[in-house]
Amino acid sequence: MKHRSALVLRLLAGISGAVAGLLLVRLIARVLLGNPANPTVRTILSWTRPLLFPWSGLWPPSELPMVELERAALLSLLTYFVAGILLGLAARRIERPRRNAQEE
Repeated sequence: MKHRSALVLRLLAGISGAVAGLLLVRLIARVLLGNPANPTVRTILSWTRPLLFPWSGLWPPSELPMVELERAALLSLLTYFVAGILLGLAARRIERPRRNAQEE
C-alpha cells in the first residue's frame, strides 16, 4: 500500500513539473515578444491559460503582442514548482523505511 501511494505522489509530482515547464515556456514566449498570431505561440498561450488559475483573477493575462512579464504566470509557475517538490519529498518519505523498524 505504501508503494502505491508513493507512486501516485511521484506521478502527481511529475505532472506538476510538466505543468511548471509549460508555464516556463509561456513566460519565455511572452518575454521574448512571442507574437500571439503565430500558431505555435497561440497554442502555448491557449494551453497554459487555464493553468494560471487562481492568479489570473488578480492579474488577468494579456494577449497583446508586447513584452510582458505576467505576474499570474510567474506565481502559477512558482506554485506548481513548489507543489511538485513537496509531492516528491512526500513520496520519498513514504518509500524510505524507518530506522527503528530496521533496527528491530
